[in-house]
Amino acid sequence: MKLVIITLLLATVCQCNLSASDTLLKLSDILRSMNLEEIVESSSAHKIGASFFKYYSEDLLPLQFTLWKEHVGRDYESREEHSRREEIWSNNVKLIHEHNQQNKSFSLAMNHLGDLTREEYRSVMLGTQID
Repeated sequence: MKLVIITLLLATVCQCNLSASDTLLKLSDILRSMNLEEIVESSSAHKIGASFFKYYSEDLLPLQFTLWKEHVGRDYESREEHSRREEIWSNNVKLIHEHNQQNKSFSLAMNHLGDLTREEYRSVMLGTQID
């Protein structure tokens, strides 16, 4: 129930054109005003954001991408690069979600390499050349 409230509030607050940090701070204020301080006190803004990544919804992806970029310190040089990386990241989120729905012996999670293609990941992590 608490995570549903958090998800709904984040979806609503994201319509306010706030930065990711401001969005999470605003969420904390809303939770306090609803007498849900235990969520705020037991969860830092980053933990609230991390729990938000457990949910997959096409509508939430833009906010999730903004939160992820801020969390890992990403900034892209152009709108084209931003759009390309957001699409790659969104595809990776979908892949993670689909994998985790299969209840395999291991689960996947988003990390700082989430905006890389499979080929870029291999190049970075394994030192292979991309043609």
